[in-house]
Amino acid sequence: ASVERFDIYFVFAAVWAFGGVLSTAGGLDHRKLFSRWWKDKWPGVPFPARGEVFDFFVDERTHEFRPWSEVVPTIDFDSSSMSASAVTVPTPETVAVTFWLGQLISRSHAAMLVGMAGCGKTAIINGKLRTLGEAYASSTINVNYFTNAAHFQRILESALEKKGGKSYGPPGSKKL
Repeated sequence: ASVERFDIYFVFAAVWAFGGVLSTAGGLDHRKLFSRWWKDKWPGVPFPARGEVFDFFVDERTHEFRPWSEVVPTIDFDSSSMSASAVTVPTPETVAVTFWLGQLISRSHAAMLVGMAGCGKTAIINGKLRTLGEAYASSTINVNYFTNAAHFQRILESALEKKGGKSYGPPGSKKL
């Protein structure tokens, strides 16, 4: 049974490692094409027949694929006490991206989301950062065509403090 468990986790990681960066370009949905290719190339992998390979995650209890849509949390929003900008509305896509952000953050790896303006990159990251608690510090840096290396370095360094010698880090004992 352990070989089958290893296989399903390997496939899940490989699908996201190789295909997670794909998007729609030139009228072609490259994620859909990748999903079709993956299912045709490795028909023995137990992906559900319906949906794309990116629509599923491995359930840690059953060690089987389940749709992300089954674990989308509901949100409680009170407009009298909350700002709409402080809420990330979860979707299967945001749940999947947030899962991978959590995997990276828990292993002290940096994360960067790339995409068109207005697609939700900052909202997804800020939503995840709100769940981390006081042990973490964060900085949002907007980069555009006019951002040069010197400006970018000043922005990065402004949120850090000198720790000793040539070492810089987040204020106090926080993690960045």
